[in-house]
Amino acid sequence: LETAASLLLPPVQDQKVMVLGGGGVGESKKSTARTAVIDLKEDNPAFEPGPDLPQGTRYLNSVIMPDDTVFTSGGSEDYRGRGASNILKAQSYDPKTNTFKEAAEPTVGRNYHSEALLLPDGRVATFGSDSLY
Repeated sequence: LETAASLLLPPVQDQKVMVLGGGGVGESKKSTARTAVIDLKEDNPAFEPGPDLPQGTRYLNSVIMPDDTVFTSGGSEDYRGRGASNILKAQSYDPKTNTFKEAAEPTVGRNYHSEALLLPDGRVATFGSDSLY
């Protein structure tokens, strides 16, 4: 779960946590496209695989939208954007269908120390990043 994104899926009383992407520790080149959901209300909670992201992704940003979908953007395939590995892709995850749908591609790479924020009008602001490369 190192460098992954995670969030509590709505409605929160269902106690389902989603984990997206991630990678190795430190300067590892490893990244994963995997996602998983765990239902914490189960007697023996266990991660269940979800749909894959378009590519291995670390440091991605995710935000819950007003329609309960999950908007995910940015990240990198390698350590902090090394080797031009910033990911200029965005997608929306629908928990009802357990699928991703492509969204408009970002124009700026956002990875380490970046964030996504839902604005009052429903748009998402992405900001920050601390690429070393």
